[in-house]
Amino acid sequence: MSYRADFVILNIGMIVSNLVGFVTFYILFQNFPSINGWTIYEMLFLYGFSLVALTPV
Repeated sequence: MSYRADFVILNIGMIVSNLVGFVTFYILFQNFPSINGWTIYEMLFLYGFSLVALTPV
């Protein structure tokens, strides 16, 4: 691995970005138990499933 610092910074950035997304859903659903009939579990599933498409292979 010739770019170790880039690898570490990329992984930290991806982890922080994903955590911010999950925390946003948590805060949102603390105020509203469901949004248009969608529960937090359904929304987290869709969010997690959409992250699969963004995962580099």
